[in-house]
Amino acid sequence: ISFNNGGTIYNDTILNTPGIVTFNQTVNFGQDGDKTFEHKSGDTIITGTVNAAIVCFEDLQLNGNVAAKTELYGSLTTSTSPAGSATFTGNVFVLGDTDAELDAPVNAQTNFIIQKDSGKAVSIKQNLDVTENFALYSGDVKLKANITTGKDVILLGSNYATSDPSTGYTNTYAYNTPRPTDWSQPSFAGFSDSIKAGSLEADAGTIIHAGKNFYANGTSLTGTAEWFIDILSNADSHLC
Repeated sequence: ISFNNGGTIYNDTILNTPGIVTFNQTVNFGQDGDKTFEHKSGDTIITGTVNAAIVCFEDLQLNGNVAAKTELYGSLTTSTSPAGSATFTGNVFVLGDTDAELDAPVNAQTNFIIQKDSGKAVSIKQNLDVTENFALYSGDVKLKANITTGKDVILLGSNYATSDPSTGYTNTYAYNTPRPTDWSQPSFAGFSDSIKAGSLEADAGTIIHAGKNFYANGTSLTGTAEWFIDILSNADSHLC
């Protein structure tokens, strides 16, 4: 199913198709984005904008198929009155060669991966809660709200390096380098360092909370004023 011309759907909508649902233009669910949209099985690709009170993309693995995912190339907004939300039960991939905005409280129940073309911005304007891992491989994140993960926060940039220049040892700073068994181990099985061109600029007072490990390698982390990274103490987490 493809929404190629945009427009408004005036009712709450549930799609049960296991096929791909694509939004190529702006689609409003409700005159003021005050209705709900739910895709219950297949993949979802957003190259335009979805505007709804509540958005839910579910992951049902029909007939043994690979778990559904959402590819977000455009923007996602939800209503502010009443307060809306966006829920993704499968992996979320933020991709493409255009700037994008996430103007919705997002609950990502698996992994949330940003891999925009280099230099393209992703504005996270409302809180992003990720049950598992958040990974920034490429693109410029403009953080205007908080990110909270249950597991790892991974941020890779163009100065990425894994060797220790003082010793010459390779993979000293690699995400998956072997560590003592009593140290915190990496959580993201899908980690890749084939693309590494991300940066992050945070607004004043914003917080990145890593539930398990915080791994930043070669990226630029800046702020408009004081902001915060909340990580476990060294007694609990040794991966950095």
